[in-house]
Amino acid sequence: GIPSMNQAKDGIVSVGQPKGDEYKDRQELESERRADEEELAQQYELIIQECGHGRFQWALFFVLGMALMADGVEVFVVGFV
Repeated sequence: GIPSMNQAKDGIVSVGQPKGDEYKDRQELESERRADEEELAQQYELIIQECGHGRFQWALFFVLGMALMADGVEVFVVGFV
């Protein structure tokens, strides 16, 4: 709301100036970001290990590899012609 005349001006800070302990410095933010990325990477690896891979994944890998090779040959032949 609208400040009254007898309200103290101790809490007022100019625009662009941090209020002190409420804001973290860049180094702390970077370290937190790295820790979060590391935790997400570990969770991802754990999920992949739990899911495993079997015959379906190998068949899918083979079929998609053949499709990629066919696409590459098509691009090469069209460029050659």
